[in-house]
Amino acid sequence: MNKTPFRTNSLQLAAYLNSRKELHFIGVNKEDPKSISFIFEPLDKAEKLADAYFSNNAEPANPLELFQNFESLKDLVFQIKRSKNPLNEWFCQSQHYFREKNHCR
Repeated sequence: MNKTPFRTNSLQLAAYLNSRKELHFIGVNKEDPKSISFIFEPLDKAEKLADAYFSNNAEPANPLELFQNFESLKDLVFQIKRSKNPLNEWFCQSQHYFREKNHCR
């Protein structure tokens, strides 16, 4: 079993992936100062869903959940950009943030 997570810096794709029950939102990564990556597992399922998303063949998502995910991820991005917290704290904080908002499974 591959333990490498799936990463994307697309906010829209991340919102869609987070609305899928078969994936787990792991957290965020900001190693690159100009971009934030959203991390999901398992890799194989996330890659298939991302391919379907970009080829316009994705299964529809619940609109309310999709837009709530989008807004929550966008809020998280702005919190990270304004924060002085060390990078390694964001994994735990993003997990807590999405559990609180019922978006992290």
